[in-house]
Amino acid sequence: MATIAGLLTSPPALAAIVALIVGVATVYATGALRRHVFEADVGLAALCAMKWQDFATLVGSFLGERGLQRSTSERKLGDGGFDLLLERGTSSYLVICKNAGGQQVTPQNVTDLQRTMQHEDAEGALIIACGRADVATLDLARSRGIEVIAGHALWRQIRHLLPYDIRDEAEASARRMRSRRLWIAVGAALLAGALAWAAASGLGSTPDAAVDRPQPAAPRPVAPAVPPAPTAATPVPHAAPSATGTAPGLPDPTLSEAQLETRRATSAMEVRSIPGVDDASWPTKSTLVVSMPASTGAVPDTLLADVCRVLLQYEEQRYTRLQLEVASGVEDQPPTVRWRQCR
Repeated sequence: MATIAGLLTSPPALAAIVALIVGVATVYATGALRRHVFEADVGLAALCAMKWQDFATLVGSFLGERGLQRSTSERKLGDGGFDLLLERGTSSYLVICKNAGGQQVTPQNVTDLQRTMQHEDAEGALIIACGRADVATLDLARSRGIEVIAGHALWRQIRHLLPYDIRDEAEASARRMRSRRLWIAVGAALLAGALAWAAASGLGSTPDAAVDRPQPAAPRPVAPAVPPAPTAATPVPHAAPSATGTAPGLPDPTLSEAQLETRRATSAMEVRSIPGVDDASWPTKSTLVVSMPASTGAVPDTLLADVCRVLLQYEEQRYTRLQLEVASGVEDQPPTVRWRQCR
């Protein structure tokens, strides 16, 4: 007990303990160690940005590795309530492809696909989706003989079929996100440690400590010191230019078009998650359309600030034109359009 009490009254020891506790708590609270989760989120954003036809082709290649081959029968994608008709021997399998991030797999999707299986006399069926599926939906699908591969599970199984630059960008983005969260944890730990040190130092310096001390003799008067003569100010050297000779903050010219498209898809996904935003998409490389529900007032400044915070993560999106579309709330009446720019 005496040792513990000594640690709690020692400013350095108390600061170290508080910093350690706060640092560990912040790491777990921000999920800084879950790099695979960050990578999956960025990779799924890239899958969402693909054209549906390309996504369906990718799914066909993925299932081909599992021994399922495309049927030789003539049919169009999406006919009959399913997208792909695959075969293994004499058995047929139906596949539904969903590559929109907001398309969650629901129990209704499972029920509809089961009816189609019975109508087509199929052996089994699969739902491949970028969105997520809850536990109840997965259990229902398993009981109906339907396999659901959605969300992070899809990324883990299909990532090796994607181009290298998309996988590399997902891994690099995951490292950056983990690094930012770790630095946040370090900053929080240092701040908490400094506050604990200051608090412990203030409690330790009480007036009672000086009660029994002998009073010092009155000091003899001393002539005021003559201030030294002023000297020439030493010039402050200018900051040296960067080693590469380029100004910091410029867009990286080595980024490929696929990497830029992945970053735009990531921004659109983050904007969709902002409260008050219905949808976000890139009709062009320099214009982001943000759709919002009907409102009688102006676009909230906080919403615009949240959208800009997302875009300013990437230098090439700094001068993006924002096309803000507010629904009119009246059927057949077009939305109100406002234009903004973050910088």
